[in-house]
Amino acid sequence: MAAASVPATATPPADSGTVSTGTVMDTLEVDVRLDLGGSGALGLKLGKPVGEDGGAVVVGVTPGGAGAAAGVCIGWRVVQVAGAPVAGLTWPAVMAALKSAPTTASVALPLKIRFAAPAGAPPVPAPASTPVPAPTPAPLIPAAEQVTGLMVGAAGAQGVTLATASSEVTASVPPVDILTSALAARNTAGVLSALAMLEELPSGAQRLRCVQEGAGAVVVAALAGFASDVEVARRACRVLSCLAFEADNRVPLVRDGAHTAVMAAARAHTGDVGVARATCGALRNLAIAYGLEALLARDGAHTAVMAAARAHAGDVEVARHMCNALENLAFNRDNRVPLVRDGAHTVIMTAVQVHSSDFSVALHACSALEYLATAIDNRGPLVRDGAHITVMAAVRAHNTAYMAQTACKVLKILSSAADNHVPLVRDGTHMAVMAAARAHSGDVEGARHACCALLKLSVAADNHVPLVRDGAHSAVMAAVRAHASDVEVARAACAVLWHLSRAADNRIPLVRDGADIAVMTVAGTHSSDAEVSRHAHDALANLSGAAHNQLPLVRGDTHTAVTAAVGSAGTPVQKELLDAVVAFYNAQGLADKVGSAPSEVAKHGTGIWKALVDN
Repeated sequence: MAAASVPATATPPADSGTVSTGTVMDTLEVDVRLDLGGSGALGLKLGKPVGEDGGAVVVGVTPGGAGAAAGVCIGWRVVQVAGAPVAGLTWPAVMAALKSAPTTASVALPLKIRFAAPAGAPPVPAPASTPVPAPTPAPLIPAAEQVTGLMVGAAGAQGVTLATASSEVTASVPPVDILTSALAARNTAGVLSALAMLEELPSGAQRLRCVQEGAGAVVVAALAGFASDVEVARRACRVLSCLAFEADNRVPLVRDGAHTAVMAAARAHTGDVGVARATCGALRNLAIAYGLEALLARDGAHTAVMAAARAHAGDVEVARHMCNALENLAFNRDNRVPLVRDGAHTVIMTAVQVHSSDFSVALHACSALEYLATAIDNRGPLVRDGAHITVMAAVRAHNTAYMAQTACKVLKILSSAADNHVPLVRDGTHMAVMAAARAHSGDVEGARHACCALLKLSVAADNHVPLVRDGAHSAVMAAVRAHASDVEVARAACAVLWHLSRAADNRIPLVRDGADIAVMTVAGTHSSDAEVSRHAHDALANLSGAAHNQLPLVRGDTHTAVTAAVGSAGTPVQKELLDAVVAFYNAQGLADKVGSAPSEVAKHGTGIWKALVDN
């Protein structure tokens, strides 16, 4: 049997929610008389405080035990052992003090432990008035058996079980079990302490194990059971975010309702930035799981992070998590149109504007907009609402190679919609693309996206003159010089020059700036690529349409390059290519200006006309 005495001065402390590092508000002296001949046990499990080197905290209370009868609760800290303060002692020293409890040969003396009840502890029950029988004399049991040895629980926290019999089995105390017990007892301080343990799990293996032991469902229950407690909401949402960091935990957590629980917490505590951060972080991590994106969006995860971002627009951490969460949700193609319909892109754009100096916000925002833009139905609304302006601002503020790639890719996709061509050039999209390409001229991936974006913009006839005026032709020519061996850059560059040369007003400036030389060089480098050859010689055919260009083109040996391409083995002969050859030799003015023209006709005529007849 065990008896406990409670000092008359003990009063329940105020509820502030502090457990592991709270100021000592009150103390409770527990005197336990151990019956060494029976099964009397102190009934407490002690653990090492999370994040601290010393001290001991109650992590479990055995129902019906001496500790429970004395009113000891989970989360209480050990202050004294047998009258000796333990402040400043390391965990092993506290355990040594417990193991050295005084005994005599005939009876164990009372082991007095003084606890510091943290703020939020429930009222201490009055001691039972039932007389305590005198202990039965028994042989002395060594002190080492009075306090069983150290144990390591699933959380990595150490603990001991105080017992009077060495036969009592010492088992680990998983944080999940501690949290379950605290929930059953409606012990706020204990819940907070257990949540702190779960939040501080040091390894992925332990996080996986805790979820396997039911941590997800228990934490969700804590959010539901303490819905009005903002500190519980903060910690519980942070715990779910940490647990969701492990890939194998995400599906079980969603199955247990973790996403709906954190969304409910965010709604209940709209004004609390800590809850907003934790909620957005948890939903971000859960949305990484392939296959969960549609379910999360259906249940409103995107509206939850958007609401958090609106409520805390100035908080950069919320903005980062929100953009990343929407990026992950937009990875699922079925989510893209609904996300834009619900205004996800506008919240992302606002975050970029407010946090223009933050690279993480910019990067996740541009990536999210890229996914959203891949849906054809979204391209018009995105440009109408200024998504391209946001992307251009982001790449100006953070012009790294990767950001330049992402921005050019987004602008390329937006340029795929015919209705966007003119508005995008009017707003200077081509200038942003060209600037990104110049800044990272050695990056082939960026060059590909930049040239493709300019290609799509050059399709619109209304853009031909503005693009040449602003130097789009020079940009693609620089790209092919820097990446001469890359066929994707070559194809896009030749196609851009072909489209631009369709405008009569562009032909003389293009030749003056060397566009004809560029396309001939590219055609020679990639002579086996039909697409390069076709666009290169289509461009030359257009350029030859300006009378002013005919002499420079022949002097530049353009006609030789064209006829060589016609006669080369393995190069498909297109009607447009043959038309380009005819354009050189069908103009009487050439013979008048270039004395060698007739000889060139004689030299290449047989092959040219043979190709014409064959095709």
